[in-house]
Amino acid sequence: MYDGQQRDNGSMQPPGPHRPVSPSNSVFDAAPEAASDSEFLAIVAHELKGPLTNIGGYTQLLLRQPQLPDERRTNYLRVILDETRRLSRLVNDLVDATQFESGHIETILGPARLDGIIAGALDRAQRVVPEGRLEVDEYAVPEAVWDSARIEDALFHLIVNAWRHAPAAEPVRLTVGQTGDRVLIAVQDRGAGVPEHVETIMRTPFFRVPRSAGGRKVKGLGLFLTRSIAAAHGGALHLRSRPGGGTIAELELPLRAR
Repeated sequence: MYDGQQRDNGSMQPPGPHRPVSPSNSVFDAAPEAASDSEFLAIVAHELKGPLTNIGGYTQLLLRQPQLPDERRTNYLRVILDETRRLSRLVNDLVDATQFESGHIETILGPARLDGIIAGALDRAQRVVPEGRLEVDEYAVPEAVWDSARIEDALFHLIVNAWRHAPAAEPVRLTVGQTGDRVLIAVQDRGAGVPEHVETIMRTPFFRVPRSAGGRKVKGLGLFLTRSIAAAHGGALHLRSRPGGGTIAELELPLRAR
């Protein structure tokens, strides 16, 4: 499991089933490197271009074909809504990434209930990967003191990453444990496992894979943001290979962040 995004060509999609940019496994046999400022701007521009092109394209189709059947009109409107949400997520992630890098991030601590946080993260994740399945083991954790919105963001990224890089038929498992005053939330999948250069991926918002590795530019926000959120709470993100194949991404948090 890793956080990556395949690039599209920015062209308007033809009418029919919506096909957003989809993730794929990049080759990590050479160490990824932090993107330069110019590469960063190019990556951001490309990421924004995809949803903006789709929103504009489907809006034009609606304006040019006012007599569309209701079903097709609804499908086009759903594409526009989905791409608007995708664009909003990207912008929010970019803002968070720059704030975390500059050290100016603010956490709003307060009473936090894990069941509500998990439910919120799952609801958001299913809008991105509707076919994803999550099995949540029973747990008993007392009320914590966290920034609930930030922890929900972290779990959202972990769940979406697990779904995207695990076999479609395999559900992802979420477990919760407690050791002393530390809460351990683990998301387990049966995907390709932990990439070789995972530390670089977690510490770098945007990185690139050298051409010799078969790649060029890869977006790596999810794991970076999750690690940063954990650190802001006095916790950590641990990734390790799962016995029998796959990845365990474990979010370690103090029960009462300060």
